[in-house]
Amino acid sequence: MPGSIKLYVVNFTDIQLAIYEKCPHDELTIIMRRYMMKIAEDLALKDECFGLVTGESIGSGGKPDYAEPFVSPMQYAACL
Repeated sequence: MPGSIKLYVVNFTDIQLAIYEKCPHDELTIIMRRYMMKIAEDLALKDECFGLVTGESIGSGGKPDYAEPFVSPMQYAACL
């Protein structure tokens, strides 16, 4: 539907607890971000999104190809 936005709120608590119990503590942040990215990617591909809006800073980089979904780490994401 043109002009609509889907908001996904992912309950990440159980995943965080499992990561905390089973992973090296000096790698917790990067592992959690990777799981968040995987969740965002799965949601974006499912809904054929052209982009995700997250609370993360995009930073500098190459020009994105808007034909493919842009995926960023997320806990909350809006599908455009």
